[in-house]
Amino acid sequence: DMIEKIMYNLLSNALKFTPKGGTVRVKVECHDLSGQGEAAIIVRDSGIGIPAERLPHIFDRFFQVDSTATREFEGTGIGLALTKELVQLHGGGISVESAEGIGTTFTVRLPLGKAHLKPEQIADASISDRGMRIPELKDEKMPLEEITAPQAIQSETQNPHSEIRIPKSEKSAFRNPHSEIVLIVEDNPDMRAYIRDTLAGSCRILEAPHGEAGFALAQEHIPDLIITDVMMPKVDGYALTRMLRQDLATSHIPIIMLTAKAEDADKFEGLETGVDAYLTKPFSTQELQIRVRKMIERYRLLREQTGVKAIMTPAEVEVSSLDQQFLQRLQEVIEANIENHAFTVDELALQTGVNKRLLQRKVKALTDLSPIQCLRSMRLHRARQLLEKGAGNVTDVCFRVGYNDISAFSKAFSEAFGQPPSAFIARGK
Repeated sequence: DMIEKIMYNLLSNALKFTPKGGTVRVKVECHDLSGQGEAAIIVRDSGIGIPAERLPHIFDRFFQVDSTATREFEGTGIGLALTKELVQLHGGGISVESAEGIGTTFTVRLPLGKAHLKPEQIADASISDRGMRIPELKDEKMPLEEITAPQAIQSETQNPHSEIRIPKSEKSAFRNPHSEIVLIVEDNPDMRAYIRDTLAGSCRILEAPHGEAGFALAQEHIPDLIITDVMMPKVDGYALTRMLRQDLATSHIPIIMLTAKAEDADKFEGLETGVDAYLTKPFSTQELQIRVRKMIERYRLLREQTGVKAIMTPAEVEVSSLDQQFLQRLQEVIEANIENHAFTVDELALQTGVNKRLLQRKVKALTDLSPIQCLRSMRLHRARQLLEKGAGNVTDVCFRVGYNDISAFSKAFSEAFGQPPSAFIARGK
């Protein structure tokens, strides 16, 4: 998987900076250096080349190769920076040679075998996970098929990627329906890839190239966290945040905004629209991982702490006004039907003014409870209030909170409060 990422980044970089009619060549060699085998992967293009003064910074994060006003060949340096890190993880090295107007050559050298790796660095992968094996090379050169830039572009456009991308490293996370969903809204594909690779394996990833597509994905999938850039085509980060905060389905989702602008005025604008946190470029992989983890943990803890409280006393919950209005309406509907033992989640959704799917997602996001759990909790808390105030015996209270089976009521009450209903009658006197 790591070698695949290295090759993808090198080839995409070469194609990006190679004009129409140019060529990209890939060559794999194997050398025996004093008994230590080494594989060399060489990617050579006939592109625009890199100015000599920029070569020392080519592997820096967020470095722009093309600094012209038009920025015809825009790049962030994220792909090359990540490539260097991956090569070094394998105990190898990467170098670059370039001449303006002639082209650029990247050479990756990787030691063969596993002797240079620590035991914990060796993955215990199955044959199917490793993919096909390349036959062992003995001081041989193996040139691969040469293709021109237009051919590569045509091949890529014939198999367009969906806006929702699931990298191989995250397929296991996607099989877990309980893992968090993070939506990345970023128009620069290198930056999206950098964030995706940084978070790989820890969550499910959705991707959108601009705010318009990001908003549609957020409405459809209700992610646990959104990471968005500021400057994007169609809908920028500020407009996206306003759209998310004004839509009931997405108003609760925490948002991290990426920005290269460090001015307070820009940050204030984002905070005013509803951004939860800022991350200023350039940032490290560790900083991004910590920010995402802490933000998700914070909102999960908030749900766990509020739970039933979010339904019983919505005014005290730290949520946006739209979310508070939703919880207040939910409470009113449950209160009005609390004695109706036949009241269902379908009717709850209808009277609340949302569809059943949105009701389930929204209630879960705000309270960490399902709608049926909220309904049950409201009934049991009301029963406790009535018992403590001496408003009736256990049988009377049972029917007043929508239960028609005293045995089921007593069992649910005891599970919720650790004591039978009769204990609270004595307490209320």
